[in-house]
Amino acid sequence: MIEICHQFFNINDIKANVSKYELIKINNNKEDLSIEGEPITKTNSEEGNRYLGIFFRYDNKREIYKKKITSIINNACNIFNWKRLNEKQIIAVWNIVIVPRIEYQLAAIVLKKWECEKLMTKINMIIKKRAGLARSTPNFIIYDKDILGIKHIYDLQMEMIYKNLLYQANGNYKLQILFKIKMIQEQKNIWTSRCPGELEITNYRKNNWIISALKVLNNEKIKICNHEIKDFRESHRIKGGKTDLIELMECKEFITSTQSRKTKNIMFLEDILEADGITLLKWKHLCKERGKNTKGKTPKWFKKLELKLIADESG
Repeated sequence: MIEICHQFFNINDIKANVSKYELIKINNNKEDLSIEGEPITKTNSEEGNRYLGIFFRYDNKREIYKKKITSIINNACNIFNWKRLNEKQIIAVWNIVIVPRIEYQLAAIVLKKWECEKLMTKINMIIKKRAGLARSTPNFIIYDKDILGIKHIYDLQMEMIYKNLLYQANGNYKLQILFKIKMIQEQKNIWTSRCPGELEITNYRKNNWIISALKVLNNEKIKICNHEIKDFRESHRIKGGKTDLIELMECKEFITSTQSRKTKNIMFLEDILEADGITLLKWKHLCKERGKNTKGKTPKWFKKLELKLIADESG
């Protein structure tokens, strides 16, 4: 890739300043990179490598993005504190100038609701003070567009997530492929046949913006797939059985049992039943059938599932 770029530069008589190149190395701390005999010294900056106004780190540490947003807000609030501006002028500057800068940084991070509330604290206090409102005044008064109308970071993020997810899922071919890859990765992470878009996402993902975005939407009771309306057998569901174990287990148990189920290649209820499709296999028999070691204790998730199925049958 680098060689092709430099061939293009040479053809078009462009001189690239190699000394200003920055390198982000992932999972490789030993090999150094040299371009045209000149070593790249700016490697894996602790502050992140700046690209189009956004700082990227080799380990994708979210604190870098959060600190940048905090810095933007603090600098703005410091100016608002000593400038002789009324509340309407401050709100106009915040909504028109500061909010777009924050929105740009949100392309690389998904903030939790409490983080957004914390980031809004300073500007809330400044607006209340300039408007002559008591500190105990409910915040919704300054957020209401018919009263003061200051834009909230969380609302901004939600609007941005809706747009980005729709664009990625329905955009050009390459974006659609990347979107599908991320969704399939999540299916494998929690080991389910179901579509992540219809599930309740339990945790944020460090290296998966799409899943973190789905988690935020889940918090607002929003899901991007609705299989009650659409055909049950959508193409992005894994086929192989009728009943996914996720339907029979509690959310916490399902997550903690992921590795155990994955190593035994168990995804559907049919995977733990005998050939008659009715009788539940014993754990050791199941391990033998799967060609796995039978030593060790029966996992808790299997015991609970066994009790649940027996209770349902007797009930």
